[in-house]
Amino acid sequence: MSDRQVLILTGVVALVALVAGGVLANRAAGVAAERDARVAAVAEAAFGDAERREELRSTLDSLARAAAGERGRTGLAVRDVRYGTQMVAGSPDTAAAFPMMSVYKVPIAVAVLADAAEGKLSLQDTVEFRPNDVRAFRSPLSERSPEGGERLTVDQLLELAVTESDNAASDLLLELVGGADAVNSRMRLLELEGIRVDRSERELALDMLGVDGADREREFSRAQWDSLASATPDERAAAAMDVYVDDERDTTTPAAMATLFARLASGSLLPPPYTQRLLELLENPAGQPRLRAGLASGTRAWSKGGTSMRAGERIGAYNDVAIIERPDGRRTVIAMFVSGTEVEPDSLRELARSIGEAVSTSGEGG
Repeated sequence: MSDRQVLILTGVVALVALVAGGVLANRAAGVAAERDARVAAVAEAAFGDAERREELRSTLDSLARAAAGERGRTGLAVRDVRYGTQMVAGSPDTAAAFPMMSVYKVPIAVAVLADAAEGKLSLQDTVEFRPNDVRAFRSPLSERSPEGGERLTVDQLLELAVTESDNAASDLLLELVGGADAVNSRMRLLELEGIRVDRSERELALDMLGVDGADREREFSRAQWDSLASATPDERAAAAMDVYVDDERDTTTPAAMATLFARLASGSLLPPPYTQRLLELLENPAGQPRLRAGLASGTRAWSKGGTSMRAGERIGAYNDVAIIERPDGRRTVIAMFVSGTEVEPDSLRELARSIGEAVSTSGEGG
């Protein structure tokens, strides 16, 4: 082949490569444009057009800042169940972990129900409630049987823990599934990152009351728990609260908990009978409504809240996670976590109500 032929061939190859490169670039640009269009369409289907989405985000940011107050922080995650589209709002570190308080009973319940689905236990198995199982703070079971002596089915314990937020029932379920490590392993198996369970309700109560040393090993009756709580010096409780607010244990990111609830709502978290049972337990929780108080007429909700004690003018945690279902069948999850705020509980309830209202009416008329 002559030099002239080589030169011509090289030019042809270069031209072909240039044309091919242009075609590939155009194709990549087209794929990216199609992807962006799909993302925009999904976001619009979930939360309305761009203007409405920005309005919702701005509203949620404002409400979240108000809930955080001067010393706290708030994390909000709102997730569309069908499309998986999610928006976050609140403190600059909203992607960080927040204390769960009683919201942590939901991962424990999921672990119990997953074990039941795998045949490792039955919801009709019975568990003994012993004198040393009595717990502090919220526990209807401890109040009605302060000396223990009951036998309850696993299903009854689930109802107490999830619907009534019973601390004693929660600890019995945690023990039943093998402790915190077993719950965390189940979360990883379910590909739920950002949720961690570390302590029992007993351990958490002792930490929040500032109890240390040999006193942590004592067995407490219900009356002794109450006496311990009332006798804890204010300064010790305030110091324990400051530690709790910054503790990495028993925490979740709002996005992670929103994902758990969204997968529950979609039926992809647990087999159907166990999905239905957990939704039943979440439909009518005890306590004052928070997010669900502001929902539009005809909207259904399934929710779990959690609140810590107040110490040193701060509330360690004020949380609520809710699946809401609009009259047209659309489902959205709202995960609200407030930590270390000095805002009064009544004001927090009103802010939660406003968040529920803003999300449940988002996209209307669009």
